[in-house]
Amino acid sequence: GSVFKVFNQAGFNGTTTTAIHQTITSFSLAEGSTVEYTRNGDQTITNASSVQYGNLVLSVSGIKTAPASTLTIRGNLDKTGNVSFAHNNGTVVMNGTSTQAYTSSFPFMKFYNLNNNNTTGLFLNSEMSIEKQLGIGTSSKLTLQNGSNIILLSSLSGTANVSAVPAGATVTYVGTGKFTVQ
Repeated sequence: GSVFKVFNQAGFNGTTTTAIHQTITSFSLAEGSTVEYTRNGDQTITNASSVQYGNLVLSVSGIKTAPASTLTIRGNLDKTGNVSFAHNNGTVVMNGTSTQAYTSSFPFMKFYNLNNNNTTGLFLNSEMSIEKQLGIGTSSKLTLQNGSNIILLSSLSGTANVSAVPAGATVTYVGTGKFTVQ
């Protein structure tokens, strides 16, 4: 697929200055496509039309802010450079039909809710933290690669958790990958 590089602070849809004008309310992204938020500064990750991303790349610098609702990714999720991810109390859903990978440079990504519904396999190649819940879908496969820890965060308002693991779902540890409650 091709790469669509987004430089606009408002993402790629929803205003009169974005690549896809706000009056266009229905569009889709191919599963093999890549959208890269590459502004040297803060950006909003587009979620118009409940778009499902193929591959999503957050790069260069600034705070990349997820929607407060659901952000669905059918390909890989990569964070490179000096980028921070703001979860905005939303849910990220990994929902691919082929293997997916999560890779993040430091600072590692902190999710509010992260759901894995990939039945082929989601491979975590980097550390991450979760503030509320890691959801594991029916027959989904999750692999924590060497050093790819999942940190369940605690605060005065509660401790993150892992949903009930349904029938057929698997969690595999390779090397030193592990869960930590903090």
